[in-house]
Amino acid sequence: MPRRWFDFTPAQALAASIGGLVAAGTILLALPFASTGERLSWIDALFTATSAVCVTGLIVVDTPRDLSVAGQSIVMLLIQAGGLGYMTITTVVATALGKRLSLGERLTLQEALNLQSGEGLVQFTLSVLRLTLVFELAGAAVLALWWWQDMGAGRAAYFGLFHSISAFNNAGFALFSDSLIGFRADPVVNLVISILFVCGGLGFVVLHSSTGDEQTSRIVSKLWPGAPVTTMKNTVDHVVTEFGVAELRGQPVSVRARRLIAIAHPRFRDELEREAREAGYLRG
Repeated sequence: MPRRWFDFTPAQALAASIGGLVAAGTILLALPFASTGERLSWIDALFTATSAVCVTGLIVVDTPRDLSVAGQSIVMLLIQAGGLGYMTITTVVATALGKRLSLGERLTLQEALNLQSGEGLVQFTLSVLRLTLVFELAGAAVLALWWWQDMGAGRAAYFGLFHSISAFNNAGFALFSDSLIGFRADPVVNLVISILFVCGGLGFVVLHSSTGDEQTSRIVSKLWPGAPVTTMKNTVDHVVTEFGVAELRGQPVSVRARRLIAIAHPRFRDELEREAREAGYLRG
């Protein structure tokens, strides 16, 4: 008997959702309307869909020459879906329809967003969506205005939106056969694309410093036995709470400990410092 979706573990459900996006993209890109000439082979469609969803930027066909506007739009949507994540989109749709997420869906979403806690999960997801839209629309507007005279309003808007989404999601796709080599001396295009790449690629762990009743600190000196770990400590660049930002990348344990204590809730800082000293993280 096949397993139902909600019987999957969060990791399995996440992998299945990515596979589903790739499969749907492959079918759409293999249809005749997605190409300008001969339809894409199944292997080319699969490669292109996988590259778009996984935002790798690798191509086996010339995006502006071999794909129609419909095909390019499919690639753009796959990039956006892959960048945001299937569960993020599902959460937004469910919220818009007034539905509640099941426990399995919440766990999968927590896994997809690499969060340590499920508290405020939906609000955090909506914040991710809002931030994404702000950056992408702002980038699209600047690029469209810059290309307006050369391309005309409609084409400039379309090109601006495509390249803004591609850049913010670090996808590497472009609607120019030479990618963006022709704009290597263009300060506006270089600046906008660079900002979108950097802002879209920053890794942050965002959490409240304490529980809702402020009785328990979310920043702790050690994990309890058997506690799940979804993010290795060496892969976290920054941790952000309402009390500040701790830059952790490449720092020794003592510095990491002091910076994390500094962004903990004030009522827990003395206790955390004492525990850190007892654990040998702080000396002197």
